[in-house]
Amino acid sequence: MHSQRLRKGLSMEHLGRLQRGSIPKIPTCGHPTRKHAGKGLCHSCYVARWTREHPSANTGQEWLRRHPEEARLHSRRASLKKLGVTPEQYESLWHQQSGKCANTNCHFEAPLIVADYRKGLTVDHEHSTGKVRGLLCGRCNTALGHVKDDTQRLIGLVDYLKHVT
Repeated sequence: MHSQRLRKGLSMEHLGRLQRGSIPKIPTCGHPTRKHAGKGLCHSCYVARWTREHPSANTGQEWLRRHPEEARLHSRRASLKKLGVTPEQYESLWHQQSGKCANTNCHFEAPLIVADYRKGLTVDHEHSTGKVRGLLCGRCNTALGHVKDDTQRLIGLVDYLKHVT
């Protein structure tokens, strides 16, 4: 009988409590093939029940829905952290450049706070050292990435454009 219950997915702890008579014979969630945890429920049923019983808890998507500004700032801080820049350093760079792309021939301007940070100025950094060089619009930053920061390649492309136009 013991081996039959193990085959049904009941944990050893559950079996012990079952033999002592301290829990019902059938797990309350109706998933006998899953490993059961608290209160005789599998993990997913336990989480669903807990969420129903604690509607004011700030968990997961509910927290994001209730705190959109904090979520945006958290996301921005995390993305800047990957580049080794704090939001304060980004803001300082933004003010130094007056919210404009660092490429002097580009006329892109972006507000300091944007709903989608990908539409604002992006942090340009040297890939070999990680040193931050400035803020560029998405197109200029992508262009530098495609030519792998090779100035000779850029000069060649400029010459090419002059020749064909």
